[in-house]
Amino acid sequence: MSIGKSLLLLVKVGLLAGLILLALATQDVKQIWELVSEVDLRYLPIFILLNLGTVALASSNLYILLRPLGQKLPWKRLFYFDLLSLAGSYYTPGGVGGVATVMYLISREGAGLKDAAVAVFMDKGITLVIALLSLCTYFVFFAHTRADIEWQLIGVIAIFLAGFSLAVFMSGWLRERLLKIIDRMRCYSGHAPVLGMNLAVTLGIFGLSALQYLVAFQALGLRVEEPLLIFISYGVLIIINYLPIAFGGIGLGEVSALFLWSEMGLTSEQILAALLIVRLFTLLATILLVGGALLARLRH
Repeated sequence: MSIGKSLLLLVKVGLLAGLILLALATQDVKQIWELVSEVDLRYLPIFILLNLGTVALASSNLYILLRPLGQKLPWKRLFYFDLLSLAGSYYTPGGVGGVATVMYLISREGAGLKDAAVAVFMDKGITLVIALLSLCTYFVFFAHTRADIEWQLIGVIAIFLAGFSLAVFMSGWLRERLLKIIDRMRCYSGHAPVLGMNLAVTLGIFGLSALQYLVAFQALGLRVEEPLLIFISYGVLIIINYLPIAFGGIGLGEVSALFLWSEMGLTSEQILAALLIVRLFTLLATILLVGGALLARLRH
């Protein structure tokens, strides 16, 4: 690893640690620990099933988007690829590890890396559009009491997106390949039903993913007064997970949730405890699902 990459990794780890410390600095850590230690593990199977459902829907999206490209991979194969990519999706900056894994595995099936990238990026693009609409919905209907802070947050997000786009297109090699992928995406212009199905499936993924947070609150014996807020604000957490400056949104997600969910009738300690349960349950689900996929593959 080069010195530049090592320094970048160090900055990311430092940012992650700083955000976690910021989130915990004003909290009652003892209360958080007491809540987490009393979690009802009977909710873990429900959480795993929801996680499995999101993977199944994500595989369906790839199956749908690959068809117009002339690639007819079996759905079960794509489902297996998505299971293998879980660790990369959850625990690498921006989920790039999961994206790279899926693209590589699809290309090995004869689809070609370019078509694999087109399908994956189109799927991520539609997901990002829904997430941005979710963000706008939150600010219009739920954030009317803290306008100054919200506009600051919008400004930070806008600056990041502009800076990231500029950084991407400053690289000639990467710009050339992205433009080729975007050009290939034009094939979807004559497949409106395909994009409509992808949109519907993506909304299903949002719903199941948001339910995982509600299950975490239930596992702690906490009642959420405004469950709709969880669904609406989930798009914000998706955007944060896309940012290539933290691993799986860890740290950034916690700070953002404290901001977004502060009006749900819950204390900040309860919110952080629920997020820790989500992280714990996600880790256990990832180990079980990836391990199960590998075991099933070895047996066949």
